[in-house]
Amino acid sequence: MVVDGGRRDEILEAAAGLFGTLGLRASLHEVATAVGIQQASLYHHFDSKDAIYIELVARYRADLGELAERLLDLPHGAVADHVVHIGSAVAECAARHRAARPLTAFG
Repeated sequence: MVVDGGRRDEILEAAAGLFGTLGLRASLHEVATAVGIQQASLYHHFDSKDAIYIELVARYRADLGELAERLLDLPHGAVADHVVHIGSAVAECAARHRAARPLTAFG
């Protein structure tokens, strides 16, 4: 499988938008069209639609993990002082990953 990070990211961004709007019924043809490539070209980057979903979920979980690590680094007792900031950060993360969110335990 060919790995072009830039094109791969474009595919993931297009898929996230389509899956976030259309859900699982979004097709690989629609993803390819949104990126401006042939559907067959998607297979140079991902083995299947499931592989795209898995990557989107992995990125969501990684972002949530990084957020959790930052929260653990707050001084003891500071979490209560930053509730609004923490809530906003979690909401922003969920919005960025709206396509992956329903497929995770964090939904």
